[in-house]
Amino acid sequence: MKKVIFLIFILLTTSIFGDTVRELVDNFDGFVGIYVEDIETGEIITQYNATKLFTPASVTKLFTLLAALENLGLEYTYKTKFYLIGEDFGVKGSGDPTIYVSTLHDIIAKIVEDKKIVEINNIILDDRLFDRKEIYGRGWMWDDPNPMIGALTIKGPSYPSISSGIDQYTLTRKFFETLKSTFEELGVSVKGEMVVKYISKKHEPAYIHESKPLREILKSMIEVSDNQVAEQIFRTVGAKVLKKGTINNSIAALIRTVKSVTEYGVNDFTITDGPGLSRYNLVSPKLVVEILKHMYKKYGDTLLDILSYSKNDGTIKGRFDFEVWGKTGTLTGVSGLAGFMKTKSGKMVVFSLFENNFSKSKTDAKGFENSILEIFYEGN
Repeated sequence: MKKVIFLIFILLTTSIFGDTVRELVDNFDGFVGIYVEDIETGEIITQYNATKLFTPASVTKLFTLLAALENLGLEYTYKTKFYLIGEDFGVKGSGDPTIYVSTLHDIIAKIVEDKKIVEINNIILDDRLFDRKEIYGRGWMWDDPNPMIGALTIKGPSYPSISSGIDQYTLTRKFFETLKSTFEELGVSVKGEMVVKYISKKHEPAYIHESKPLREILKSMIEVSDNQVAEQIFRTVGAKVLKKGTINNSIAALIRTVKSVTEYGVNDFTITDGPGLSRYNLVSPKLVVEILKHMYKKYGDTLLDILSYSKNDGTIKGRFDFEVWGKTGTLTGVSGLAGFMKTKSGKMVVFSLFENNFSKSKTDAKGFENSILEIFYEGN
């Protein structure tokens, strides 16, 4: 008899829980997708439009994270090589998204001091690791300020919109100008000009700059939702897997990665960039949960440390009074949140929420997400 009463209680609770979620969904003016699963048991807690396709915005960065972890590894470092070739100075780009003006200054100062450089002729730049013509991501809005992408890049704010008359050498030229100015600040005369060409492997680098480990770069990418870093990593994966960091290679490498860890293939989703600026991207809530489950199983607490955390840092800081680890996403008419949460009973659940095509403010969408997660927190 006690078992029957307990079962009735569970069914009633589940019904009330489901009705509350459904009421929120029905009252939200937009296209909603939800998928929530118990990470330990695999029990589906709730699903709504779980296999429908949504524009994910910056939740796309979870796919970039997956591709980076699987193909590059947590301890991967970018290695940018600096050369003395006769009277010329050369740099071979690695796609490192973490070189600031100050970083470059420190590198050049060390080389100048060690090699006693007082004058150089040309500055040779090898930017062939990525396709220099693909300076922006596929599907990025032409009239928005966007970061420029290349094998040789200086980390900084967004550059002018795509309509501003840039060409394929704009980013490489910016690197050259920064490098030339740095030499001149250090008292080194630059007599020649920028030369963009391949630097042969027969030349030994005078200095190799190694970035911090990828685990730290990924944390920064997720924590502040850094679009430039995400696209640079996306192209780096393409270069690692298929030898050159073109957009097509990067897409192919990501699709291959997703297919290797889930049952989803090329016809089940679309990803065309690393940060999620593209509206061509389409994924389902269930697929997002599948890749999160894989990463959690393989990387555990390391994954949680990379994700934004409600009680500490990142884009979800302060949104919840309980523990949530995840990634947000926002474009006009698009909002999303995916990750993990610990419920009131201590259960760990994995979730994915998307809202598309809504006309109200993103604040309303974020409020909707907060309400949904609060229900899951209290009810599990």
